[in-house]
Amino acid sequence: MDFMSMGLLLLVLAAGFIIIAQRKELQHLREVNGKLQVKAGRDEWVKQTREVMKKDGQVKAVKYIRDETGMSLVDAKQFVDSVGHKK
Repeated sequence: MDFMSMGLLLLVLAAGFIIIAQRKELQHLREVNGKLQVKAGRDEWVKQTREVMKKDGQVKAVKYIRDETGMSLVDAKQFVDSVGHKK
């Protein structure tokens, strides 16, 4: 391998690590944003979650919350459980 190939390989590896780090940071920011979004409009999210639960069930409600807010599975499940118990 010549120096040019090695340099290019190192550049590609560095770019790969940067992309992976940025994806993790983006996922973290989505989760934080989802939590803040739910806290800001909690009454509206509770109403929408109850509607989805009545129509499609608890599992679909968790999926809905995850898709809309970017919450983790655990956080979305806890939110849906808390909504379901406050009928």
